[in-house]
Amino acid sequence: MTAASQPERSTLLDPFVIVGLAGILFFVVGLTEVIGELYPWALGAPEWEFGTYSSMMDKLPLLTMGLGFITVFAIARSQRVLAKVVGTLFILFALFIFAGAFLYATNVPQALRVNPRSPTQTGIKKAISKSAIQTTVYPIAFLWAGFFALRHSAKSRRQVG
Repeated sequence: MTAASQPERSTLLDPFVIVGLAGILFFVVGLTEVIGELYPWALGAPEWEFGTYSSMMDKLPLLTMGLGFITVFAIARSQRVLAKVVGTLFILFALFIFAGAFLYATNVPQALRVNPRSPTQTGIKKAISKSAIQTTVYPIAFLWAGFFALRHSAKSRRQVG
């Protein structure tokens, strides 16, 4: 039996398909968790804005892993359109984080006015510290990944065309 007569390996057995499927799963579950934090919508209520942003930042790892896995799949399989979509989503999520950070920052002074001797104050300070770090790290990583995916989709187009 020659190499030419052997059947090609099934696409479903390709490891990158598993990475892509895991990415879709993580992305959908992570997006559901993030969107779930927004309900019921109470924009304008400082407590809701503060708590929702803090909680949403804690839900981003699963969504981030999903987008990362999908990006790996798109690049490994030379899926230009998918790489462009995922790159755009990364950039949009970074902008979404910046917008949420602005609302969050307007509520921090009010949150810090809670009774300084209250046990709640420690939780509030932890949430502020953690959100400040996440608000710095996530957009940088998202923008890098977004431009990486977009740049790769453009490279693939040049190589094919």
